[in-house]
Amino acid sequence: MLSFVSTEKPAQSSNSTKQPCLSTVYYPPKRPQIQPKQSYTDDRVYPALLSHIAREIYRRLQTGTLVKNGIVYHDVFSGKEATDCMAVILNHKNRNLALLVGRALDSQGFINEVNYEHRLRDSPGALYRFRSHHGLPVEMIDEEQRIKTKDDVLMDTKRVNGIFTVLTECYSPTCTRGSPCYSYSCPRTTRKKPSLRRSRSNSLTRESTNRLWRHSISKHILESISAEERKRQECIYELIYTEKDFVKDLKYIKNCWITPLLTSDIIPAERRERFVQQVFWNLPDIEQVNSLLCESLLNRQRKNPVIHRIGDLMLHHVSFFAPFVGYGAHQVIGKFSFELEKKRNPRFVQFVEKTERLPASRRLELNGYLTKPTARLGRYNLFFREIMKCTDKTNEDVVQLPKVMEIIRGYLSQMNKEIGETENRFNLQQMEARLSYKSATDIADLQLLEPERRLIMKGRMKRKNNSTSDASDIQVFLLDHYLVFAKIKYHDHLEFYKVFRKPIPLTSLSYHVPQETRARTSTYRLSYSKSSPTTALSTSTSTATTTALSTTNTNTTPSTTITAATTAANASTPNTAYPSSKFTSASSTTARPPVANNDSKAKCHPIAFIDLRNGTPITLYTSTDSTRSIWLEKLDEHKYGKSIVLTDQDT
Repeated sequence: MLSFVSTEKPAQSSNSTKQPCLSTVYYPPKRPQIQPKQSYTDDRVYPALLSHIAREIYRRLQTGTLVKNGIVYHDVFSGKEATDCMAVILNHKNRNLALLVGRALDSQGFINEVNYEHRLRDSPGALYRFRSHHGLPVEMIDEEQRIKTKDDVLMDTKRVNGIFTVLTECYSPTCTRGSPCYSYSCPRTTRKKPSLRRSRSNSLTRESTNRLWRHSISKHILESISAEERKRQECIYELIYTEKDFVKDLKYIKNCWITPLLTSDIIPAERRERFVQQVFWNLPDIEQVNSLLCESLLNRQRKNPVIHRIGDLMLHHVSFFAPFVGYGAHQVIGKFSFELEKKRNPRFVQFVEKTERLPASRRLELNGYLTKPTARLGRYNLFFREIMKCTDKTNEDVVQLPKVMEIIRGYLSQMNKEIGETENRFNLQQMEARLSYKSATDIADLQLLEPERRLIMKGRMKRKNNSTSDASDIQVFLLDHYLVFAKIKYHDHLEFYKVFRKPIPLTSLSYHVPQETRARTSTYRLSYSKSSPTTALSTSTSTATTTALSTTNTNTTPSTTITAATTAANASTPNTAYPSSKFTSASSTTARPPVANNDSKAKCHPIAFIDLRNGTPITLYTSTDSTRSIWLEKLDEHKYGKSIVLTDQDT
């Protein structure tokens, strides 16, 4: 697939002719520079340059909270959403082409599947996330914002780079898509180019063959059972060999990571044990539990290749699965500690690179192994569901496996709840430690460490419309009681926040969409209080602003400002830092706003915030209209309790 990607520049023309002049010196004609073409997309993106595509897809693609196999994943997006967004950026209807470009970014680690199991797929059930730098992908940080040290080469992550040659413009000024030039390597030619295909090795073929139950038994036994029972035995066989692989992966982590880190001086002695504990937490406990389960399954398999039942074994061992819950809840802290150590410790980076190249790692980075326990817990019920479909009603598994599945669902529910609480508490602790005030007049008692405190949403907005500089970014935190604006600074590979405006209590906050952008939409949202009647609508920004400034009791009479929103936002899943009661869906295709259109004129997506205590306004700009819609929905929800949608016909 990646045969289209090259880091070389397009070749120069070979038939350049020299032009005579009065001098004896001849100068070859200058090679035309590659210029972005309007035929592809807007004037900011040249689709052949992967670095440009990476920045644009990060700007446009909205992340959220989705569910897969009963596990809640935060700050993720589906493969279908990524492909949709990529097609919009490329301004191309060919989804296969969009998928190829996305996989080019995937191959450089810009995005990864949540469990590191496969590459980008055009599927609503496949979930992915950006490779993050404590909330911001490394590729999105400008060079002047980086803290330069002598170890930057070792400590910095590789930036997205490369040329997608299929989308390049030909260097010949006379070449057009209707009449391509003579060059064999011209990207506009339709001739078939030879490509190198990696042949499937014999070892991989043998491995896939050994993963089938029917190849592990004699032909006589295979022919003696029904087709339905064969399917059941294949499912049980897959459960057993994947359990064996899982235990093998846990032993790899112990032997190649935990033991070397504890017995060497890669990590300073005063924090070595704590670092290992923070990153790997209770993985040894999970290894012990699953090693016993795996051995029990293998013993039953050795006694009889046709396994009559497994429900009794699973019902016994599932009662010891509690370590999965504690591990899943702590994973966000472990990943943070691991990534931060890689930024600060060159020796640790060398150790990581060396270990991940070992044959035992199977070319999978450590983060891929650290996600396996949570993914494994979610997959058990998938196996049991398939086994139940092929199980005779007289078999004991019909009674025992549903009990096992119910216990596992309880573990998953508890783990999702604790993950949300841990992430919320960890984010608030980081915010408390990194937030500062530039003056005493801006100080507000946010009480970030109070048990009931919730971080509802956080994200970046810009102070200037159409600005591409990260220097104009404002980090916005929506708490359950305050809205906080802060400038971002980097120090020692961490984000620090300095309050830009005095935090605004939600009870003293008014917000609206400025008039020039409101006119572009045909759907309006009116926020109102649960205890107050619906107020009259007004489409005048000046009237709405005056009303907002004159309001003194926002708890009983909401602002009559009409805020514009897209109709898709009403079915959106908010990008929250703490899971709410909405996370009851078992589907991984939660409705979310579509990606923004590619109209270069509709670049501004402002929200005007007003502090009703002093009338001070501030207008900030989101990167997409869907992002703005989510912010407005969450503001409405936590200020007034709910929001309604009215169309132009209703008004």
